[in-house]
Amino acid sequence: MPRTDDLIGLGMSYNEADALGMDPQLLAAAGSTQATAALVKAELVEVTGTGADGVILPAAAKIGSPYFFYNSSGSTALIYVPVGHTWNATAGTTGFSLVTHTGVIFIQYKRTFWVQIKGTAT
Repeated sequence: MPRTDDLIGLGMSYNEADALGMDPQLLAAAGSTQATAALVKAELVEVTGTGADGVILPAAAKIGSPYFFYNSSGSTALIYVPVGHTWNATAGTTGFSLVTHTGVIFIQYKRTFWVQIKGTAT
């Protein structure tokens, strides 16, 4: 997926490039609950932080849009779905544990219901 800046450089308007591009977010995990976790603001996220810290997916996420995560920190990070949402039929108040140096994709495939596709380290 191209970055927004690359699309603007090709002559697209900002609004078009913003709709089609993907800009990475370096996000420091914070808080140890769904209510105190750091808010995800991009669809491509590198998570850093210490154990028991978390990030939370945006409540206004578009259905069908994937959110790509990579945990570059030395400890497990927690990923929460928005309040009132579920992932893989599990209550969203329990964070998804993303172990160090692995990735995961979250997709909201219908309103308030998320699925995750987890990568594995080799």
